[in-house]
Amino acid sequence: MTGVLIRDVIEERDLERRRDTFVSVASHELRTLVTTILGFTELLLDDVHEGDQRRWLEHVHEDSLRLTSILDDMLDVSRIQSGRVKMTIERVDVPDVINDVIVGVTDQGLGIPSEEIDRVFDTFYRLKNEQTYEIRGTGLGLYIVKSLIEGIGGTLNVESEARVGSTFSFSMPESL
Repeated sequence: MTGVLIRDVIEERDLERRRDTFVSVASHELRTLVTTILGFTELLLDDVHEGDQRRWLEHVHEDSLRLTSILDDMLDVSRIQSGRVKMTIERVDVPDVINDVIVGVTDQGLGIPSEEIDRVFDTFYRLKNEQTYEIRGTGLGLYIVKSLIEGIGGTLNVESEARVGSTFSFSMPESL
C-alpha cells in the first residue's frame, strides 16, 4: 500500500515573505524615528542638569535605547529568516581563539524547565512565570545566536535545571 500526501505551500510561503517584508520595513522606519528621539533627548539632557525634568528625559532616553536594541534584533531576525545574512568564513588559529573567548556561559539563575528547553530558541519566546515577569527582553537573542552558529555549521547546546541555572555552549565543525 502506498500513500501520497500533497500540500500546496505557495500561499504559506507568500504569507511568510509578506510578514518578513513588513517586519523589515516597520523596524527600519521605527528605528529612524527612535534615532530622532535619541538625538533630541541627548540635546535636552545637555541643558537640564537636575530635577524631575532630567529624570523624565533620562527615562525617555533609556527606553529609546532599549527600543533601538529591540528593533536591531528584529532586523537581525528578518535578515536571518530571509537568507540575507552573509557570513564570511576564514581560517583562524584555534588555540588563540579559545584563549580569547569563553567556550561556555553559565549562570546560577532561574534555569529553564526541561519541557521548555527546545522552545527558548524560538523567535519571541520567553519563559513565563512570576520570576521572569520583571526581566526585560524580546525573546530574540537566543534565536539570533543559534541561527548564526548553525549558519556556519556549528551547534548550540544548553544544559539547564529549573531554579539552579543554565549553561550555554557551542561547538564548531573541525573544518570550515
